[in-house]
Amino acid sequence: MRWGHHISPVMMAPLRSAALCLIALLALGSPSWAQEPGKSDPKATGTKPDNAKPDTAKESIEWKPDKKLDWDKFKGGKPKKADHDAETYAFIQRSYECKVNGEYSFDAHAEFVPAYSTVDPEKKSPGLLAHEQIHFDIWQKHAAEFHKKLGEILKEKCKCNRSVADERAMKEAISAAWRAATQAADAENKKYDDETNHGQKDKEQQEWAEKIAKDLGQPVPKAPPAPAAPKDGADDGSDKTPKAEKPAACKDCEAAEAERKKKFCTSRSTQSSGTSMPPTPKKARQRRTPPRKPPTARLKPPRESRRRSRPRWRRSTRKGAS
Repeated sequence: MRWGHHISPVMMAPLRSAALCLIALLALGSPSWAQEPGKSDPKATGTKPDNAKPDTAKESIEWKPDKKLDWDKFKGGKPKKADHDAETYAFIQRSYECKVNGEYSFDAHAEFVPAYSTVDPEKKSPGLLAHEQIHFDIWQKHAAEFHKKLGEILKEKCKCNRSVADERAMKEAISAAWRAATQAADAENKKYDDETNHGQKDKEQQEWAEKIAKDLGQPVPKAPPAPAAPKDGADDGSDKTPKAEKPAACKDCEAAEAERKKKFCTSRSTQSSGTSMPPTPKKARQRRTPPRKPPTARLKPPRESRRRSRPRWRRSTRKGAS
C-alpha cells in the first residue's frame, strides 16, 4: 500500500520564507563590513615616505580632542625633502557593518601614523609642532564630514531584502565618498602650507588655527610664545668681564707728544722742499782684529844635484905611454 504525503499551502508559507532567507545568506555571505583603509591598503591615502613599511601602518594614533601631538610620535626619521622640516602622515579611518536584517553601525575618524611622520631634530620648535598639529586637525575635520556622509549612505542603502546589486552599489557609494573626503583633505592641507609658507607666517598661521578650531568645535589655541628676551643679570652670552679704564693723559705727556709731532712735520716739509738734511753722525764701529804674527824666515833645504859624478879618464900625452 502506497502512502501519499500531502502538505497544505498554509504549512508551505513558513518553509518558503526560511528557504528565501537561507538563499539570501548564501548569496550575500557574511554581513557587510568595510576594511580599514589604513590596514588593508596603506597607499590608499596618498604618497608615503620611501622608508615606509606596510605593517607599520597598523601602529596608528586616533585623533582625540584632548590629546595633542608631541615630537616623540614622529618616528620616521628626517624628511626626505630638503625643504621640509617635518611631515605629518595621517589618513581617514573608516569602518561599517550592515546586517542582513537592515541594522548597521559605522565609524570614521582621522589617525596619525608615527612610522611615516618625520622631523629634522635640529628644527624642532613649539611653532613647528603647532603647525603639524593643524595638519592632523584638518584630517579630522574631513573625517567628521565623511562620518556624516557615511551615515546617510547606510541609512538609504542598508536594507533587509537587498540584492547583490544593492550591496555592490552601497559599497561603491561609500568608497566614492571616502575618496572624495581624502582628496579634499589633501587639497586643504596644501592650501594651508601655501598660505602660511609652512608655518613661517605667524599671522596666517594663527588665522588657520582659529579657523580649524572653529570647524571642529574646539577652543581657539593660543599662539606659541615668542623666544623670551634675556633678563637683567641673565647670561646672554656676551663678555661681561670688567675692563680696566685708561688713565687720563697728563699735561706734560700731551706737550711732549705735540712737540714730537711738530718736529716730525717740520722734517717732512724740509725733505719735500728739496733741502738736504745733514746726515746723522754715526758712531764709528771698531773692528776687532787679532794681532798679526811676524813673518818667519823660510829656509829651503839645499837642492841636491841631480848630476852624478863620473870618473874622468885622462889620456896620457907622454910619449911612450901605452
